[in-house]
Amino acid sequence: MAKALLPLLIVAGALLAGCGKVGYLEQPAPLWGEKAKAEYKAKTAAGQPSGMTAVAPPPAALEPAEPGSATPVPTAPAAPPSPPVPPVGPR
Repeated sequence: MAKALLPLLIVAGALLAGCGKVGYLEQPAPLWGEKAKAEYKAKTAAGQPSGMTAVAPPPAALEPAEPGSATPVPTAPAAPPSPPVPPVGPR
């Protein structure tokens, strides 16, 4: 029973992992509160997207280099020297 259940759970998990809407998600209208409903109607009538903010531009550090310019390659810091290892065996 357990051997048949494990593959079934793996397949079900893989199928459910792909579920979901991709992209812009719209905020639904409020369920209660006359003031909130009025604000939502005003925003949608004005064409203002609900629950979405503008995308920030990428920082200058992530912008591509100009063609022909040299791009420095980052290197890792040098490791400190390891302590001497005592000899093994009888002296």
